[in-house]
Amino acid sequence: MAVAGTNLSFETDFKNHLDTRGLTFDDLRAHQCTNIVLLKLSENLDNWDTAGLYLEITLPEVKAIKVNNSSEESRRVALLNKWKQKNGDDATYYNLISGLHDANRIDIADQALDYLKESIIEIRRQQEIARRKEEERQKEERRQQEIARQEEEERLKEKRRQEIARQEEEERLKEKQQQEIELEFKMKENFLTRIKSKVLSKGLDVPDLQVNLRQEDVESVAELIGRDWYTFGKCMKVEESTLDHIKEVGGNKPGRKKKLLEHLIIKKVRFEDIIYGLYNSADEHNPAINGVLEYIFRIRIKKDGQNPRADEKHDKSSKLVEKEEQNQSLKSYPKLCPQYQDPAQPTPLSPSSNTAPTVFRQRVPWQAKFEERREVQPNLITRSLSDLKPHNYREHFYSALWFEEDEHIKKLSTKCDGAGKLTIYHHEKVPSFFDQSDDFYYGYISGLSDDKIEYATQASDDVTILKPDGSDICVAFKHYYNFDHLENRMYIVAPDSPELLEAMKNGRAVEGGSEISISAQFTVKYSYFNHLHNAVIKAPEYLFLTFDPRHSDFRCMKLDEKLQLKALEMIVSESSSIGKPAPPVILYGPFGTGKTRILARAAFEVMMNGVNKNKCTRILISAHHEISITTFIFAYFGRSFPRKVLI
Repeated sequence: MAVAGTNLSFETDFKNHLDTRGLTFDDLRAHQCTNIVLLKLSENLDNWDTAGLYLEITLPEVKAIKVNNSSEESRRVALLNKWKQKNGDDATYYNLISGLHDANRIDIADQALDYLKESIIEIRRQQEIARRKEEERQKEERRQQEIARQEEEERLKEKRRQEIARQEEEERLKEKQQQEIELEFKMKENFLTRIKSKVLSKGLDVPDLQVNLRQEDVESVAELIGRDWYTFGKCMKVEESTLDHIKEVGGNKPGRKKKLLEHLIIKKVRFEDIIYGLYNSADEHNPAINGVLEYIFRIRIKKDGQNPRADEKHDKSSKLVEKEEQNQSLKSYPKLCPQYQDPAQPTPLSPSSNTAPTVFRQRVPWQAKFEERREVQPNLITRSLSDLKPHNYREHFYSALWFEEDEHIKKLSTKCDGAGKLTIYHHEKVPSFFDQSDDFYYGYISGLSDDKIEYATQASDDVTILKPDGSDICVAFKHYYNFDHLENRMYIVAPDSPELLEAMKNGRAVEGGSEISISAQFTVKYSYFNHLHNAVIKAPEYLFLTFDPRHSDFRCMKLDEKLQLKALEMIVSESSSIGKPAPPVILYGPFGTGKTRILARAAFEVMMNGVNKNKCTRILISAHHEISITTFIFAYFGRSFPRKVLI
């Protein structure tokens, strides 16, 4: 089937012409003749009028071209332009060469094919140039994008490096600040230790120095600061710009000192800070320190209404009376110990003895003696709340304490006992934090983890040092340095003994001392349980009166209504059935559930509403370590009660 606009005879005759030039009929159809090509073809188009008829130019149109153009050359050009005008978009090489073929102008047709080939080659060359340019453009664009990406990565890396450097600098500054704070704290602690004897000689104690400076103190304290108030201000960590401002607005030196102290009041500075600043600006023999201590003492006299130095004899006599009352209270419980002997009945003397009658002292109850109570396992075991009754709560309490102590003994042995190394310092190499004495040796046990050392420090009183074969060397005591410094060592103090000297002689020489292979057995801190047993023995029958803890207002110890307040009511309320105090309550729960807060609130309730409102209610609060007690008292009570109420 022939394609529309197809000249079959032309295509048959002219195929070879296209093949020799590498062209196709589709190339002829796809390209239009340009004016430049028509102009070139017109140069050889003689008999143009005949050829025009084959190009479908009508005879009137040919005549008009002759009339309108005077030269043959212009007529040939006009003919071809007329052909292009009439065909419009169809003025292709195919239609032109087909007409020239029919007009038997093969020469002009071949010439048109040559022009087309040149045109196609040029077009392809331009396309190749354009393609290459586009590839170069895209390549350059990709290169620029890659450069931009790399630059962005470098920028982000630099930003990360800067962030890491900033964080490291912050960490370094924090660590430096922490080290400075720790160093300052140690220096201040050492200073307070050195000055404590001076403080005590003034009738004061360290807590008396931990009082904030007030506006009414400014006049008196300003007179005590030396002339170099500027140096004192720098020792008090006041910025130089602030000191310069005080220098400008303060006028004379007394005025500047007052301005400086008023600035320190805003910073909530305490008297111990003032004394430490005076020490740093001069030394501990600075006379201003004595002046400040005397001023604090005068404040105490005004506050308490009496001279504490004059009460020493009264305090001693009061303690003797209190001790006698405690001894008398123990006589009420002879049934608690089978071996107990009433001190009123003296032990009979041997008939042959001429010894004068002995003054008998109150014997310590057996429950409060570690060696004796460990031999008597409790008979009563509390299985439910119904087992606890007011008449038997003491026995149950003894049982609970016995089993708790037994658990501590087992845990301490399991966790901390075992083989290790004991290093004993040579006397000349003993660290300065030991209070060295010629009667003792000083050293440390190594081979224990930090966790074991921390637990043994809190839970034990001493440690038995054994040879690897189990024979005794000595009983050593923990040094207080362990409480404040957790290292991979447990510092100990060991008494002089032949066994220890022999072990040191046979030990391995190390830098500064001798190292011994040992087996350590820690002794539980049974004194803690001794005191608890004594407290149970001395507790009166009626501990509390009936009162409603819900109505007490103590904002530091708010309790939730669901569980905490219910536990508080169980602790402080009477048993409704017998009108006596309910049996002791055991509080249990994980960290953060408010056990300490409930105990503190219960102590507050007893203080405010307890046994006798006309007398001071005394409360025993015990814990495994003094630090816990100090935190307990001052964290919950220190802000709400004067110090004398808490002692």
